[in-house]
Amino acid sequence: MAKDGRSARGIKSITVGGRLLQALIDASTPLTLREIAAKAEITPAQAHAYLVSLKRVGMVVQQFESGPYLLGSFALQVGLGRLRSLPTFRRTSTLLKELSSSLNVMSVLSVWGAKGPTAVMVVQARDKRSDLNIRMGTRFSVLNSATGRVFGAFGEHQQVETQLRLEQERNPPPNYQADVHCMVEYWEQIEAIREQGFSTIEGARVPEIDAVAVPIFDEHDAFVGVVTCIGHTDILDTDPAGESIPTILTGVRAMHSVKTQLVARTA
Repeated sequence: MAKDGRSARGIKSITVGGRLLQALIDASTPLTLREIAAKAEITPAQAHAYLVSLKRVGMVVQQFESGPYLLGSFALQVGLGRLRSLPTFRRTSTLLKELSSSLNVMSVLSVWGAKGPTAVMVVQARDKRSDLNIRMGTRFSVLNSATGRVFGAFGEHQQVETQLRLEQERNPPPNYQADVHCMVEYWEQIEAIREQGFSTIEGARVPEIDAVAVPIFDEHDAFVGVVTCIGHTDILDTDPAGESIPTILTGVRAMHSVKTQLVARTA
């Protein structure tokens, strides 16, 4: 309600457009016109008119003429703009640059996207051996990546289980090799990651390329994403007593310390 007692007026067409976009977000897969209309609870003719406008601004695209719809590049830019506006992610951007510079590794920030763990910031390493094909929008396995396993340890359990099931359905063993042999072993590793506060993988998907992943939290101590350092085995040390992991953990803790000090000042 507005302060004068009258209901705040909005623009109905924007509300309806939001329902169309929410349908695509929830589906995490391309949808036909009729599917989108049904989820948004409007007629296909109405949905088509909205989708034409959403296509013009890049919020949605079609895979081919008269084909199904999916979220467009502008939708990604809106999401990234939201992330960049948050203090936690601005500090994380600085941290990624510092880690890449000091350790000579690729540093990546990932958040949980429509199809699981998704890279939203990437800082390349000086060492070209660590220059993998990881870009903004790259998705990581929850089963077989250091990044995904941190989401398994600190993320929303139901989301992780759903993504695990989808991965196994798409790539059943032995087509998709993992360094865990059953789900009991997987969840044991997840519990160990939760206790130690980081995850490592050594050459699981790419020979001689290792990874260390660490969770990050916002000012309310809610888990919001994962910082992952990826590098050649000669450079990135996955031994907890080595140089790399303490450096990464110290950087993340320092970022959280700044966050805590800022919260205390405004309390």
